[in-house]
Amino acid sequence: MRRVPEMIAVAGELVLRPWSMSSADLDLVREASDDDTIPLITTVPSMYTEEAATEFVERQWERSVSESGYPFVIARATDGKPLGSIGVWTKDLGEGRASVGYWLVRSARGQGVAAHALRAVADWAFEQLAVARVQLYVEPWNTASIRTAERAGFRREGLLRGWRQVGESRRDMFVYARLAPSRPSARPRSLTGPTARVAEEADVDGIVQLRVAVAAEGKWIGAEAPLDEEDAARQIRANLGDEKRGVFVTEIDGCVVGTATVYFGTPGVTAFGMMVAADRRGRGIGPVLLEQVISWSRDRGAHKVSLQVWPHNQRAMTLYDRAGFEVEGVLRGHYRRRSGELWDAVLMGLPLDGVG
Repeated sequence: MRRVPEMIAVAGELVLRPWSMSSADLDLVREASDDDTIPLITTVPSMYTEEAATEFVERQWERSVSESGYPFVIARATDGKPLGSIGVWTKDLGEGRASVGYWLVRSARGQGVAAHALRAVADWAFEQLAVARVQLYVEPWNTASIRTAERAGFRREGLLRGWRQVGESRRDMFVYARLAPSRPSARPRSLTGPTARVAEEADVDGIVQLRVAVAAEGKWIGAEAPLDEEDAARQIRANLGDEKRGVFVTEIDGCVVGTATVYFGTPGVTAFGMMVAADRRGRGIGPVLLEQVISWSRDRGAHKVSLQVWPHNQRAMTLYDRAGFEVEGVLRGHYRRRSGELWDAVLMGLPLDGVG
């Protein structure tokens, strides 16, 4: 099961991210509800209420979980302001096809935003969903959407007469498509890659510095900056000396770039936390640390591994999903941050009985 990732488009000018229950995203739904067209062609409520907006956002989450689609919020990178939405829909994934739909609120139109977002999600679909074709449908009168499709590299293929019900009438649609780029033969992959090992006393300072750096990012782990480095070092040393806890690191060029700590939270069930340096993410460090966590748990008789992860950490959730973890629930407003915000946490678990 894939999760909606967080992506950067147009050299950092746009962020494509999952929907959230933030006031900014609910305000986006409010503005879209007032549009003459958006509620007719999407599931955005035509009459805004907080309940209807909440249900709309929850539907976007459900689509990702069910793999029926991957909806993104299009937001400005500079201030995070949401501008619209774009989604990749996978009804025909078995045939190697995906479709795309998008909308912008009126205040965001005419700035090239949709074309940049469309190109980014099409590239993502080719890479992550391995589709051969991405297609979209545009009403013939909608010259702005036609220009958007063409700027994003889509080509018009024909007219579908009476293709879609919009409001009280059947509408014709132009079909536009973009095909996956041909790829050169891949060079042989190196047989070497990152490895994880049991942490030692000499790794303590490196683990502390990694924790300081990740905490300073303010969105991936529970610890928040500024971090008490002496207290963190004492805690790590205590973990190293505890037979009921396992601490692992990945080291590159003498620097600790990843670490994981696993422990028995309840009898038979382990829990763990993990972090990777910002400039080393997406390079296979997470999977090797996770493998160590699972092996340590199984070797000590655990029947399950559990974890908590922030809902916005889609990259981590994808990693856990690929390893066989399943979402078991959400802790609503469970953790209070120093800012006063209450953050949800997603519960995931991996049963080990019968798992090879």
